[in-house]
Amino acid sequence: MPEDVELSVHEIPEGKLLVVLPENPDGVFAEQISRMEEAARETPPGLSLEWRGSTLSAAGRIDAITAPALRRELERAQFDVDLVLAAVLLV
Repeated sequence: MPEDVELSVHEIPEGKLLVVLPENPDGVFAEQISRMEEAARETPPGLSLEWRGSTLSAAGRIDAITAPALRRELERAQFDVDLVLAAVLLV
């Protein structure tokens, strides 16, 4: 384990639930989101993908040529994604 990681072990009595929240929820996925923003630039003509935090907005056409790029972006995400398709053209 990295030296800067603190490990805590807790015994939880039956009937209780322990929930651990990150100290800085916005920073938990910051590095992953940053990588996603870079990757979204690799899209074929006719489709644009834009990350805003954990929200992916698609605009243009989703067809046999562009669908793999959208799928790749969704598969790379290691967190829940809000997908906005309001600007997608129906084909």
